Amino acid sequence: MKIFTTALVIACSFPALMFSSCRKEKVDIIPSAAEYLVGKWYHSHIIYDANDDNVFDSTEISPVGDSITYILNEDGTGYLSFTPIASNHIYNEQSFKWILSNYDKELEIRFEDEHYYYYSRHTRIIKLNGTDCILQIDSIPNGNVYAQQMILKKI
Repeated sequence: MKIFTTALVIACSFPALMFSSCRKEKVDIIPSAAEYLVGKWYHSHIIYDANDDNVFDSTEISPVGDSITYILNEDGTGYLSFTPIASNHIYNEQSFKWILSNYDKELEIRFEDEHYYYYSRHTRIIKLNGTDCILQIDSIPNGNVYAQQMILKKI
């Protein structure tokens, strides 16, 4: 009888031990670069390395005078809308495709209209989180090599 009681106590307490040890732990998952990039971004400032010293000084930062917005969709497409500051209507909308490369450290924006001024933009991702994105352009396709950073804010 003593063995039966001991076995019954163990059998009854086993499910309680199982359920108490199977607590769901909250796992912090860091979003990927693609997940951070998807959404609407306002191009707020631009920095030109005016003195070519490879350092972005506070004196080289300028607000973007016009309203420039990038929309990046999950499927790798997007569009840029540009509204001059002196106007209330959208001056230009341009479709593009975006691609991450180099272990998500580089972003390329390929405009679908090859006649658009910036047909393809190759940038390095300097900073990327849920609210801020800084992209660095080290050269422009026409051959002029200089450094510039685009500061984007998520809206």
